Amino acid sequence: MRAKRKLRLQRKMRRANNRTRRIWQIRQAGYAAGYGGGYSVGYHAGRCSMVHERLTVPAAQIVPYDKTVMYVSQGTPGFRTIDRGIMNALGKLAREAICVTSGDPVALLAELHRPDLVLVLNGIFSIGTDQIDRIRAMGIPTAVWVADDPYFSDQTRVMATHYDVVFTHEISCVRMYEEAGCRSVHYLPFAADPDLFRPTHPPAMQTDLLFIGMAFPNRLAFFNRLLPWLTRRNVLIAGGGWQHLAGYDRLKDRIWLTGIDPLSTPLFYSGARIVINLHRSDQETGNSERFPGLSVNPRTFEIGACGTLQLVDERAELSRHYTPGQDLETFSSPEELAEKADYFLSREDARRDRAVTGLKKTLRHHTYVHRLSRMFQLLSQPGGVWG
Repeated sequence: MRAKRKLRLQRKMRRANNRTRRIWQIRQAGYAAGYGGGYSVGYHAGRCSMVHERLTVPAAQIVPYDKTVMYVSQGTPGFRTIDRGIMNALGKLAREAICVTSGDPVALLAELHRPDLVLVLNGIFSIGTDQIDRIRAMGIPTAVWVADDPYFSDQTRVMATHYDVVFTHEISCVRMYEEAGCRSVHYLPFAADPDLFRPTHPPAMQTDLLFIGMAFPNRLAFFNRLLPWLTRRNVLIAGGGWQHLAGYDRLKDRIWLTGIDPLSTPLFYSGARIVINLHRSDQETGNSERFPGLSVNPRTFEIGACGTLQLVDERAELSRHYTPGQDLETFSSPEELAEKADYFLSREDARRDRAVTGLKKTLRHHTYVHRLSRMFQLLSQPGGVWG
């Protein structure tokens, strides 16, 4: 009997030792994975910070133009990041920047300050063209930077004729404005404000996939085809209208219908392993002549400035700004997006290398200081309003 009890006790001790060993092994594996993951995240954050510090031009090194510019902001939530980027760049490039909103008595303020230029963002759904006509009658040059081309081209084509100079971010609309009678028309894409859009750590939250934007019909159709795949991923979709997604009930805990404050988007871009950028369709009611959407949206540059991998749908003008397969990745179908996302989610080093390369390209070529410098050059050339 004693021998049997001793044998049973030995067996219990062996089982207990085995459990202890397995728990220790699990803990060590978790520690190693956590340490390795934390080190990897920290290393990427350090690389991005170093790139940002090295490539961001200090304000003290920028030689401003001897000009006073009155900037009329759009003032609506969807344009906050553009407004802020332009105002920050004007503060560095102009002798004086006077910032007002479209709801202000702009013509009276222009008469008071007598700026060298009144620059208006977008021009539709904001300041009336009667105020622009009054400003021009004072001999003050005016310019509009249209942000909604080609989606509201039926309206912008009429509005633009009231300005001395027209800048559009959509290259397909340049000829439209010229044929409408606009004397000076230039293609000028938007950009990123590196003071706002930058790698941020710690981020607001960690996701594998992130999409921020309204649920336009083409986007709903696209994401409907991704539904089975999306349900198995750590994804966040933020924006209005996504309750119309066919599989909304399956994803509603990962959909924020209230969207995200545009000024907070860098916190979410920085925490996403991959950010999806899908442009809206150019086949909309405000574009009756069907001018094609060839150029990229401002979000393309803003994502690039945050040091995260961007997956963006193919547009003709994209390669003018970034090199696909080097600075970012492109897709032409839901299936290609899923395939590329899975590839880079399983290859951290490749994903982060691509993200850092995109960050470098953005800071070297696509900030609002770059864009406003180009704008001022165009205004100063022979025949320009400052020429």
